[in-house]
Amino acid sequence: MSKKYDIHLSAYSISRESVQQFEDLGFERDLFANNTRCETTQYHGTYRGQIDLPDDSLWNKLCSIMNLETTFSGSLEEEIYDANATIYFDGKVENSKSVEKLPKIGITQPNISEYKACDIHININIDQSIQKTIEFLECLEIASFDREEEKQLHRIFTITCSTTSDGILILQTLKNYLRSIIGLVGKIKMEQTVRHLRLPINSPQLPLTNSTMVKDWINKTN
Repeated sequence: MSKKYDIHLSAYSISRESVQQFEDLGFERDLFANNTRCETTQYHGTYRGQIDLPDDSLWNKLCSIMNLETTFSGSLEEEIYDANATIYFDGKVENSKSVEKLPKIGITQPNISEYKACDIHININIDQSIQKTIEFLECLEIASFDREEEKQLHRIFTITCSTTSDGILILQTLKNYLRSIIGLVGKIKMEQTVRHLRLPINSPQLPLTNSTMVKDWINKTN
């Protein structure tokens, strides 16, 4: 496994001073647009600094910034993924056949005791994909947002899972499905949560799919 780590900050309420402290430590703002089925954050940033992750000292500093700000609302999370396990789609398929749209995946707002174990990210290059292919992802009715990457527009669909085993099931199903769609250019990967901090405990979070919902969705896809 080629291990890669990320740290993400999702803040629905954060002061300018705290943002500056995060950015002084190596965070860069993520520019998202067209948020769908998820609340828009005041600030979303990803660690782009020079310290090799994971690093306990850095993590503790970040948590301290959050804890010292009384009006902060959001979460900090560190994730791990296998860079070699990212699956790419070039819009070509070996056997052309009719593809049916998948059923939507059930999602719900997590309660204060629920935390995600992993998430699936489906990154579609809208500028390079045939427009109609995006409909095959929209039918899942999951959270998504747009952002520019290398001067091209991408839409990132995200499925947040309560267990890693659920994420693996979804990944296996979706990678085979996406490979059958002509004209779809993008990639899919799974990231696992290593550690997290949510403040306060009732702050907004991405919608979550649980094991019952995943089992029901898998049964409908067969």
